[in-house]
Amino acid sequence: MITLGIIAIVVLTLLGLPLFLAIGSGSILGYLAGAQNLKLFFASYYLSVSSTPIYIAIPLFTLAGYLMAESGAPGRLLRFSRAAVGWLPGGMAMVAIVACAGFTAFTGASGVTIVALGGLLLPALLKDGYPDRFSLGLLTSGGSRGILFPPSLPLIVYAMIAGLTMQSMPADFGGSLDEPEAIVETVGAPVDSAQAALDDELDRLMAEDDDLDDEAGVAADEEGVEVAAEDGTVTPEEGVEVAADSAAAEDGEIDGSGEPEGAAVAAEEDIDEDDELLAELGIDDVEAAAMASVGDVGGDDDGDGGSGVAVAAPEPVMQVSVDRLFVAGAIPGIVSVLLVALYSLYFGIRHKVPRFKFSWKELGLATKDMIWEIPIPLIVIIGIYGGFFTAIDGAAIVAAYTLIVEVFIYKDIKFSRLPRIFRDAMVLVGGILLILMSATALTNFFIDREVPQKLFELVRSNISSPLTFLIVLNIFLLAVGMLMDIYSAIMVVVPIIIPVALHYGINPVHLGIVFLMNLEIGFNTPPVGVNLFVGSLAFKRPILELIVAVIPFLLISLATLLLVTYWSPLSLFLVNLLGTQ
Repeated sequence: MITLGIIAIVVLTLLGLPLFLAIGSGSILGYLAGAQNLKLFFASYYLSVSSTPIYIAIPLFTLAGYLMAESGAPGRLLRFSRAAVGWLPGGMAMVAIVACAGFTAFTGASGVTIVALGGLLLPALLKDGYPDRFSLGLLTSGGSRGILFPPSLPLIVYAMIAGLTMQSMPADFGGSLDEPEAIVETVGAPVDSAQAALDDELDRLMAEDDDLDDEAGVAADEEGVEVAAEDGTVTPEEGVEVAADSAAAEDGEIDGSGEPEGAAVAAEEDIDEDDELLAELGIDDVEAAAMASVGDVGGDDDGDGGSGVAVAAPEPVMQVSVDRLFVAGAIPGIVSVLLVALYSLYFGIRHKVPRFKFSWKELGLATKDMIWEIPIPLIVIIGIYGGFFTAIDGAAIVAAYTLIVEVFIYKDIKFSRLPRIFRDAMVLVGGILLILMSATALTNFFIDREVPQKLFELVRSNISSPLTFLIVLNIFLLAVGMLMDIYSAIMVVVPIIIPVALHYGINPVHLGIVFLMNLEIGFNTPPVGVNLFVGSLAFKRPILELIVAVIPFLLISLATLLLVTYWSPLSLFLVNLLGTQ
């Protein structure tokens, strides 16, 4: 049934059927083969998609991006960026990468960025003396780096799909989802097994010692009672009382109330006996060696952290949310843009590209020119990062503010153009929601057929460490990025890999950043690299020329991917620091 559903999806997609129909048809075929009840099949999944509050953010952010693309914002952004950093070696290239990344963050599509900014930036780069190949590669790949910055649509879609997947997973899947605290948040968190083994051994030895003492005491009491009974001096019942009194007398004197006065002394004697037992067994030496090997957990009372290697206690798994994805993508996105900027700096120095003369007057005029658009990214950054409002609130504020600024203040957009802009934006949104509806059905089909469990068993039998899993995952996702567009990949692949990643202790928020960075590389990789085809049309250049042009920038992207993948604090540091929910 699983094979039948997957074959149906692949065949229908190759035949050119719209993606939501291909995915939905494959899901229905799989359910039919399993004799499942299809009553209100699509309606139920449409309800689950439309009733999720975060879906409101998608059309609002999309509308804001389309309004900016149709206005004079790209030209104002170019002028401001050139005035700010154009005086540096490679400054115009830095302007291009910053402008492309920022524009993609709002439009949610790097192809739109190529069309909107490419016509402005390519002539400017060539005029400033940048080689044709460098300019084409920079502009073709530059926009894809913006998908890690809020309010990027891929971040929103990943958060929704990952959240639905984690909610839909069966409770008995590895025993981890009902008790998320059992999942280690970071890869390779050390386990204090030596200390646990030591504690078990101590408990066993102490239990054996107590059992021996109890047996000896019972035997002595029974012997005393029998002797007294044979002498006829006491009855058996009285003998029990005498034995109890004798035991109490041995531990301490009995006062008039019958309470032992020497309880504290007896406790001290027991402690001394226990210490002697531990000394005889050499436990002190074992404990010292064990603690030295695993580190002083938690540090000393003085707060110096201990002399050993600190061992981090496992933390509960971090749930996926749009706000967390927005915050987590900030540092990796900045690193990605910064590495390209450094390459541009090196390129500008090496090729002696002419620089602009810095002018405070021009910077002031450029700032004044776009003074009303500067708050747009600040609303998202300060509002969401600072915890003042959620992504949904930010989307509504940004959409309303952008509409007012572009229509009523700058007057770049006439009222007669608004219906077309709204229509174009909602066509994209409608396509995404239809795919989401079908993808939700496919996700539930996979879960009903235990695809994640079977995949996990297959992976677990061949991969033992989280590090190896991440290596294999990156290779797999790079291949996915070459064959599928980003939204299709998120909706089809995420439900399968999330359960497996959780069992390896991979944080789902960190996984989301790694996932999107892989697909970001896929934007510029044949055979389905969308940016290659859009760039070929926009710049009127052969696609093979663009493939060669983007190679240096793909290598930079791969270096960033490796850094983010194997150093999770790069994506999780801000999330933990700000306590984003």
